[in-house]
Amino acid sequence: MNPSATLSAISPERFPVSIITGFLGSGKTTLLNYLVQQNEMGKVAVLINEFGEIGLDHLLVETISDEIMLLQSGCICCQMNGDFVSTLIELHERRVAGDVEAFTHVLVETTGVADPAPIIRALLSNRKLMSHYRLGSVVATVDTVLGESQLLVHREVARQISLADKLLFCKVDLSDQAQRDSLTTIVRKLNPRASISEVTGGVIACREVFLHESRMKERDPGEIEDWLGQQPHAAAASNSHSGAIHTFSIAMHGTLEWDNFVAWIDALLTSRSRQILRIKGLLNIRGKNGPIVIQAVQNMLYPPVELAKWPGTEQQSVIVFITCDLSQVAVEKSLSQFFPADVLIAAGAADNHAQY
Repeated sequence: MNPSATLSAISPERFPVSIITGFLGSGKTTLLNYLVQQNEMGKVAVLINEFGEIGLDHLLVETISDEIMLLQSGCICCQMNGDFVSTLIELHERRVAGDVEAFTHVLVETTGVADPAPIIRALLSNRKLMSHYRLGSVVATVDTVLGESQLLVHREVARQISLADKLLFCKVDLSDQAQRDSLTTIVRKLNPRASISEVTGGVIACREVFLHESRMKERDPGEIEDWLGQQPHAAAASNSHSGAIHTFSIAMHGTLEWDNFVAWIDALLTSRSRQILRIKGLLNIRGKNGPIVIQAVQNMLYPPVELAKWPGTEQQSVIVFITCDLSQVAVEKSLSQFFPADVLIAAGAADNHAQY
C-alpha cells in the first residue's frame, strides 16, 4: 500500500476498527487530540470509552466533532456484550440512514484499565459486528516514565502491551535513554513482534499508527482464542482490575483560588502518589474565562491547560479520581484542609470495578 495513502483508502467491504489502548495517563488522549486534527482522520468515527461516572476525555479532544460518540457505562472489557457492540451497530445504522457522515474507519480509545482482549474477540466473533466491521490495528501507548513500575503492579499494562500490533513509547521528553532501553527490554519479552515508535506530545503520522492490518488474521480461530486467553509472562500483580480500584468525582462551587489548589494537589500527590492512578478535571479558577484542565498520574502533575471556553452552560469545577485503595472520603478530607467546607459538593462514588 502506498504509505502516503489516507485512512479512507483502506476501507473495503467492511470497515476496519482500530483500537488505542494503554494504561491510565500513558498518553492516549494526547495522541487522540493530535490525530483528530489531521486531514487523514477526516473519515474516521471515534469512540471514547471512559472509566468513571463523569466522562472528561471527550472534552479534552479540542477539535471533537458531532460524530465522536462517548461511552460512559464503564470499562469496555466489562461491557463487551452491551454498549460497545450496540454502539458500533447503531453507528453503522446511522451511517446507512445518512444521519452521520460516511466514515470509512472506526477508532476506539479504551479506558486505561481495560484488557483489550474482549474487544478483539468481539470483532473477530460477533456475527453482527463481523458483517459490517473487521479488526484493524491494535495500538498501545506506553508511559516511558512510569511504565516499568506499572508493569510490576497492574496486569492490564502487560495485557495491553502483549496484544498490540504497534507500541507507542510516550512522554519521551520526560524520560531518559536508560529508562527507555530498560523498558524496551521488558516489552520485547512480552511482545517481540510489535513495532515501536517514540512519541512526544502525541505527534505521529496517522499512517504510522493505522495503515496496517492486525497480525490476528495470520492465525486460525483456535489459535487466536488461545492467544487472547493467555496471561503475559510478566511480574504483574494480580490485584489490579479488582475492587481495589475506585473511581469517583468531586464537584466544587464557585471560583477557586489557584494557589490553594496547587497547595492541595501537591500535598495529595506527595503523600498518596502510590494510590493515585489518575486525576483529571476541569477547574473554575478566579480570573480565567475558560476552564483549566488538570491531569496527574501518581506523583506527576502535568502542566495545566486553559480551554478557550466552557463546554455547556455550567461553569463548575469537577475533578475525577481513579485510585487504588484510596477512598473518596479521604480525598474530601484532604480538600477540606485547603478549601472552605461549603465549596465541596458531594458527588457520590462510582466504584465500577467493585464487582470484580
